[in-house]
Amino acid sequence: VYSTVTGGPHDTTRMDAGYWYRNLRDPVRFHTALTTMLTDGHDILVEVSTHPVLALGTAETITDTGHDTAVVPTLQRDQGDIRRLVTSIALAHTAARPV
Repeated sequence: VYSTVTGGPHDTTRMDAGYWYRNLRDPVRFHTALTTMLTDGHDILVEVSTHPVLALGTAETITDTGHDTAVVPTLQRDQGDIRRLVTSIALAHTAARPV
């Protein structure tokens, strides 16, 4: 997990009340977290949310940096069933990523 609070990798066992308070109060460092993931060599990014509003902007940012990284949205509004899961897996597969 890369934190938009710190802009870098984050130990998920330390996501306590203080972390979530900072998450609400501090500036969002989405671009920093994204570029750190790319620099660290990740070649597939999975957006896990109820409506993947960041997938398009993420894909555009990746294109601008010249990295060959796939962006896979998961859930979408009114599409939280097995069909959506299989579609997301297919998107990863067609991007030549292991699933």
